[in-house]
Amino acid sequence: MKLYDEYFNPQRGCSQPEIDRAYVLLERTGFSLDCDYLNEQARIALADEQVSLGKLRTMVEPCDNVDGIWSSPKRLTELLHNSPSAGGLGLAPSPICKKGEVRRGETKVDGVALEFVAASNPEVRELINEILNLKRIRSSKKYLCKLPNYVDPTDNLVHPVYGPASDSDDSVGAKSGRTVQKNPEGQQIPGSAEKDPYAIRRGFVAPKGYVLTVRDYSAMEAVLQHAICAALFDDWTLADANTSNFHGENARLVYGTQLGWTHNGTKIQDYDLKYFKDAVGHSYLYNLRRDAKTVFYGLQYRKSIRGFGFTLLDGSGFPVGERVAGDIVRGFLSVRTGLAKFHEWVDDQLRLSVRRNDIMAGIGGFSGRWRDCSKLLEDYRVTGKEDWKFRKAGRQAANHGLQEGGAIIKATALVLVQRRLSGLDAAVQMDIHDELVVRNRPRDQRIVDSIMTECMEETFELPCGIKLKTAGSVAENWFDAK
Repeated sequence: MKLYDEYFNPQRGCSQPEIDRAYVLLERTGFSLDCDYLNEQARIALADEQVSLGKLRTMVEPCDNVDGIWSSPKRLTELLHNSPSAGGLGLAPSPICKKGEVRRGETKVDGVALEFVAASNPEVRELINEILNLKRIRSSKKYLCKLPNYVDPTDNLVHPVYGPASDSDDSVGAKSGRTVQKNPEGQQIPGSAEKDPYAIRRGFVAPKGYVLTVRDYSAMEAVLQHAICAALFDDWTLADANTSNFHGENARLVYGTQLGWTHNGTKIQDYDLKYFKDAVGHSYLYNLRRDAKTVFYGLQYRKSIRGFGFTLLDGSGFPVGERVAGDIVRGFLSVRTGLAKFHEWVDDQLRLSVRRNDIMAGIGGFSGRWRDCSKLLEDYRVTGKEDWKFRKAGRQAANHGLQEGGAIIKATALVLVQRRLSGLDAAVQMDIHDELVVRNRPRDQRIVDSIMTECMEETFELPCGIKLKTAGSVAENWFDAK
């Protein structure tokens, strides 16, 4: 059963075998790398790594294999958190990590945890900064060194393996149906200079005589959320979800209008939206926009106030706590009212599924792919109590509708673009996140971009005239095309 069928229907549906063949063709098509560039950047990264290791050696007491500390979470934990008598620095562990609150009895040393430790202990800020710098260098170096090894010498192309997202290759497939580039892993290659100082994407190039045409969906899941809310509840508070100012406007409306915050004597809602994108001149407003983006996407997937209390940080790098997080979340739900309505609707679907005695109680997606929540709903079926298991099922169900919808739209768009390009000297060579990358002759640039725009934006006919949007660019390498 397709719970969204009444409202969402593909204009031109594609069967699963067609989608599977599209990814096989993508693997066969392959893509080009500038191995000279990648190897040179790898040499630079290796030199930077040695400089960083040299700095770190001067910051800690000499010991056996001191360089091994930085690649071993266990040894790094011992260095930072063991008592001085046991050879450590005696620092209190971080209560937060990348995933939120650190579980009782555990200690984390990921980037978020290290930032908290540095904020709590200014005397080790220099040490922590250098550890984080080494992590960034090594993260990039890993890809710089391994990517050239994937080039097939028979055609000088990389032929990647695609498979289900977040699943092992021998499983039945990811629950959302999304397929990703797994070998070499394309999803993890960073796209920002902050995360990748060596511009790895510049090494993904068009073959000689070709260019790369890239189109990327603009906030696809937010647009799907808007379409659902408009169709089911006639709620249009997410109408600007795919505009460039959406997160800045959220910051103004929530922190300013709802919470009454000010900055330098000026109300947050009175600042021009352009300042929320100025990381250098208006860093406070820029960070508010960043946090607003974090909160919005977290709320889409029903992150709790407690969770936000740990992951939202104040200006000093400490968690804002549940009281402030609660104010922010309530402000968002007051401004973007469709979110709460959608969450309640999802819970109603789960209750209905239990009442129907579905063998696999859960919820369906746009294409009918079912999310089985039956194990989490066992207690509710018996007692009728909506405990933490029911709430977890609600998070999974809310996530499923958006993720599965995005997956089927993207896969269908891939099939259609490949079909339309068949008469041109052009081919889709990469499918990464919400973007497609095509290599084509420069003379065909306009028609290729037109084909991509039509196939990606018109794949699904959303209700109420709501449209998916994409942003496009053309360049000789992937980095410059973003």
